[in-house]
Amino acid sequence: MEWIADQAALDNYCEGWSSPARLGMDTEFVRVGTFHATPCVLQLATPGSVALIDLQQGLDLSALGPFLSAPTTEVVLHACGEDLELLRQLDLPLPAQLFDTQVAAAFAGLGHNLGLAGLCKELLDVDIDKTASRTDWTQRPLTQAQLHYAAEDVTLLHELAERLDRLVSERGYSDWMQAEMVATSERYSRDDDPSHYYLKMRAAWGYSPRSQWILQRLAAWREAAMRQHNLPRRKVGPDDLLMDLAQNPPLKKNAFERRTERVPGASRAVRDELYTCLQQAREEEVPEGFELISSPLPKSSKALVKAVKGLVNETAQTLDLPAPLLANRAQIEDSVRWLLGEAAKPAYLQGWRGDLLQRKISSLETPSQDNQEV
Repeated sequence: MEWIADQAALDNYCEGWSSPARLGMDTEFVRVGTFHATPCVLQLATPGSVALIDLQQGLDLSALGPFLSAPTTEVVLHACGEDLELLRQLDLPLPAQLFDTQVAAAFAGLGHNLGLAGLCKELLDVDIDKTASRTDWTQRPLTQAQLHYAAEDVTLLHELAERLDRLVSERGYSDWMQAEMVATSERYSRDDDPSHYYLKMRAAWGYSPRSQWILQRLAAWREAAMRQHNLPRRKVGPDDLLMDLAQNPPLKKNAFERRTERVPGASRAVRDELYTCLQQAREEEVPEGFELISSPLPKSSKALVKAVKGLVNETAQTLDLPAPLLANRAQIEDSVRWLLGEAAKPAYLQGWRGDLLQRKISSLETPSQDNQEV
């Protein structure tokens, strides 16, 4: 195990690099009261060696980019979402070839969203002590327990990947798994559109178009302000506050102050920005074609939701795969909206999932609709 905490050591490490077929990777970070994670350690494991890179030292990491994104190297992680987000935060490229052991475990028939400790116990009969995972990774020097935990996590990824790859291949799901890895990498390579966040605030579906437009503007401002001020949503403007302001905008500044003083940690400057955004939105016309928040599904669609869920469960059982791997609750509801003619075909019904489910789902009989919600 090599601890790398200065630029010379990192440069020497990169100069001696020999691109392996597989590279184990993990990260340790802290996110308490901020939007952006505080990077602490980047762990890299090649066959026979482990490097722990201290991300608290402000090192120039650019030399790592070609290794992480090498087309001949498969980068192995477990539950990779937050790790990929951190790579982007560090201005490092995402892996060209990705292997997520949690996703692979699902295709191997070992369960959905299986944790690393459970997977190591299941496949390697190794017990991982997770105590160090909840420690303060910003402290220096790190304890021996922390260093051991950081190294063990990433070292075990190599053997896990080998075994999972073999299990998935034996079950005939390698192509599907590879497609899922590509889709995962693509999903984390792009930013969410902040102007669409309001569509997630489903409780506001009954608001007037004007109130929904104000909500759209407030939510888009909030998503940008979180990043600018490095604050979580609750400290900039929680959803319920934005919905309240959008539905009943205060006419005077002192009324606004009273309704926003409960936002914990929001500075005067942040609240002033929110007030300015609110006033501007109130004066704007609702654009033609503005997308409104989807209403709840009608009561008459309950049987259709049940039927789609049943098809997903039946297909998953036949394939010995976890049902949520095929479609989660939101995707099932999206399928129903598609069948009812309220939305376009869901994006998840593409590729291997579409081959399995689209024809079955599209053959379901749609009920007559009423205006009652589920």
